[in-house]
Amino acid sequence: MDEDVTEDLLHNSGRKLEFEFKVTSFLNAVKEIKKAGGRVIIGTFDIKTGKCAVVENLRNYEYEIIDSTKGTFITDVEGNIFRQE
Repeated sequence: MDEDVTEDLLHNSGRKLEFEFKVTSFLNAVKEIKKAGGRVIIGTFDIKTGKCAVVENLRNYEYEIIDSTKGTFITDVEGNIFRQE
């Protein structure tokens, strides 16, 4: 995404490794993924902070794209959420 800012999040608490990419322009991200040959597997759906979709690339790797159009979570030093902005 040439003009978007992305944030990579890695979750390893479950059995399957999950990747989330936070994008500033959700619709542009979906458009560019499809243009590059990827596809949307699940979505688009609302989450507490914005929108989310599960996508797949040409190598069959799945990952999520999310945005924060509804706000962000504020956490303490241990990662506990104590409010949403």
